[in-house]
Amino acid sequence: MANNTNGIEMNKLDSMDANKTDVNNSYSNTYKQITTWILFYCAFTYGLTTYIIGPALNDMTIKLDTTTDNITIVLGCILVGYTLGAIISGIIFNYVNRQLVLTCLLAVMACAITLAPHVPNIGLLYTDGFFCGFGAGGFDTAQVVWLIELWADKSSIYLQGMQFFNALGTFISPLMSAPFLAEKIENHTNSVDTYDISTHFLNISSNEFTTHTPKEVDIYTKSRIEIPFGIVGALLLTSGLLLLVLHFYRRYTPPPDQEDDFSCRCPDKWTVIYIILGLLTLAPYVGMEVMNFQLITTFAKYSHLHLTGSDAALVQTIMAGAFALFRGINFIISIKYWSENIIFANIIVIIVGNIVMVLFEVNGYSHTVLWIGVIITGTGFSTVFASVYAFLEKHLTISNAIGGLCVCASGLMAALLPTLCGQFIEDNPLALV
Repeated sequence: MANNTNGIEMNKLDSMDANKTDVNNSYSNTYKQITTWILFYCAFTYGLTTYIIGPALNDMTIKLDTTTDNITIVLGCILVGYTLGAIISGIIFNYVNRQLVLTCLLAVMACAITLAPHVPNIGLLYTDGFFCGFGAGGFDTAQVVWLIELWADKSSIYLQGMQFFNALGTFISPLMSAPFLAEKIENHTNSVDTYDISTHFLNISSNEFTTHTPKEVDIYTKSRIEIPFGIVGALLLTSGLLLLVLHFYRRYTPPPDQEDDFSCRCPDKWTVIYIILGLLTLAPYVGMEVMNFQLITTFAKYSHLHLTGSDAALVQTIMAGAFALFRGINFIISIKYWSENIIFANIIVIIVGNIVMVLFEVNGYSHTVLWIGVIITGTGFSTVFASVYAFLEKHLTISNAIGGLCVCASGLMAALLPTLCGQFIEDNPLALV
């Protein structure tokens, strides 16, 4: 009887060990596919969030009665939050279940993006942007590491897929915003009273207004950007709910070798070299991508063409369309073939696109040249991010710590470049390039 009891206990222990091993190391292909498609949907809603604010900057400038250089500071606040979110979340993920944390971060982003059009002053807009960025930084860190953990050597394909769905959201967001943006109706001339200082010296007690100077005042239709912002917020909430359902269906646990990412270990020389190389490539690229996508509508508005809000949003849509299309093409190609040369080719294309944009503004060319420039630039941006991560994954284990470091460095550059550009773009649109 005792032997039978011991045998039963041993069977239970073996079963528990088997389950533990399965949770930590092996998942069925069905579970991996379900998780991947949920992350793709999350990447899509994240793409909607990332660039919906760019076309709305002019509306927010009018509503909050501020200037372009002040309103673009919100982009810096978003990316400061993004950087801190990447750092803090990268640590939290080692102690708290990733799915639950991601659900909370997506809920924070949903609330922030929904409230953005309703804030009464620019200070609260900066705060709102910070919290939206905080959630985005944590999400960006987790989605990359999660896919790499799930698919290991095959992860480059799925990283390209994630970037494609992110680009699809980037493409759709300006289309969602365009019908709800304020449009300039006319230049309305008002008679504005001005004070004649000579009368003041002749009769100090008199405060009469003696001259009338006509002044042009721009009249706009009412902005309704709260509608697309609310839709994006609702979609973000559904992303969080899907991750929560997945958590209760089967809890995900990272591989055991990911648990000690923040222990004090001295990496070898080549690990340090590859990390530095990755940071020097990713950070400037992300800064340029964010700057171009967030401020291309502002560039179009203040260029020699002086495009309206909806027309400027169309320019962003064209850039995002090229961005999404070539990410999709690269996703298909990368299933069979991937080369590190893609990174260099894309950087060259970005440079060519910027040259076309400079020629457009300097020589006063037409809409067609502007569209060619943004198409080339969007194409160049299309695959750099996923390709750099795929390159690093060949030489490193992309842990929470390394993923957080990459996102942190990228966030710092993405905060710096748009904020600096925003201070000059109204007077000099070429600050964008």
